[in-house]
Amino acid sequence: MCSTQNLPIMTINVHVSSNTESATDVVSNSQPGKKRKGRGKTTGLLVQKKRKDSDNRKLKVIIPHDRTVAVGLGAKDFVTELSVKVLQHSRHDVKKWKEVPNLAKDRIVAHMLDTFQLPDTQHNRDTILQTANNLY
Repeated sequence: MCSTQNLPIMTINVHVSSNTESATDVVSNSQPGKKRKGRGKTTGLLVQKKRKDSDNRKLKVIIPHDRTVAVGLGAKDFVTELSVKVLQHSRHDVKKWKEVPNLAKDRIVAHMLDTFQLPDTQHNRDTILQTANNLY
């Protein structure tokens, strides 16, 4: 035999929304009218500060003879500065790097050789131009 006892019944109210927004959508839209501030465009201020604080106003970077990339501690600064200079000196109405005028490429290479402790060799010039091509 089964006896029925007077047990308290617990109910839980759960709201099931028919809205398909995910949790990230709700968080990002929680304050209408306020635009979220992004990181902004890279201007190379950190590299300029490091250059100002260095002994001979040049940053150290290593480009091995068997590779066409910058390595070592200054590699990140090298790529950041190169990307800023590519944006500043290259034309934006051309689609391919080979269509960028040689005058702009020469200015980019001259600035990079002036900013970093690199010997002016053909290998270093080719590495700078190849990295700029990848960034373009």
